[in-house]
Amino acid sequence: MNKDIFEYKIFNDDIFVGDYTEYSKLNPQYANVGVVFSEQPFDNLNSLHIINHRHIPIGAINFEEYEDILKDDQGNLVKQCEGLCFAERAKKHGFVLLIEMKYCLEKNIERNVDEAKYQLEKSLIYLRDTKHIIEKKDRIYWVISIPDHSACEPFNSFIYSQSDLLELQDRLGVIMFFRQNEIVVHTDAHLMIPNT
Repeated sequence: MNKDIFEYKIFNDDIFVGDYTEYSKLNPQYANVGVVFSEQPFDNLNSLHIINHRHIPIGAINFEEYEDILKDDQGNLVKQCEGLCFAERAKKHGFVLLIEMKYCLEKNIERNVDEAKYQLEKSLIYLRDTKHIIEKKDRIYWVISIPDHSACEPFNSFIYSQSDLLELQDRLGVIMFFRQNEIVVHTDAHLMIPNT
């Protein structure tokens, strides 16, 4: 991970990621909030929870704060995900987690997961192949979080077969494609689903 391009916040404990964009439509006092990375759970918004019981230092980048870097040569904003987290002290082969969140009705989960997958793919290609922020040595993980529907996890597991997931790994180098609202940081190179 090329850490010199962005300023980033370091977390040593759990991380909660929420996006107030949809919430603000009914709560205008949050109109300018957007995506938030927090050390505490939100009291008014469901979120992605990155569990870090081992206190591994994690860098977090909110892409809403860096729109200039995410523009193409014509000045158009690249279809990007919400942000990323990475193992801040990894010497090599550290994890990089690209995060996409969707707040939607249950009936729209399938469509939103497909759109989120597209955004993650575009973000990865742009950040790795065009901007060289993500490096070839990094262990790439994706997560799609749909915080209002934890009961439906993993989201759309019936749509993506094992061969689809292997194709993502072969074509894009994605180690794991999570469709969860909770992820565990196991080491500075490995993420996993919480034990149930």
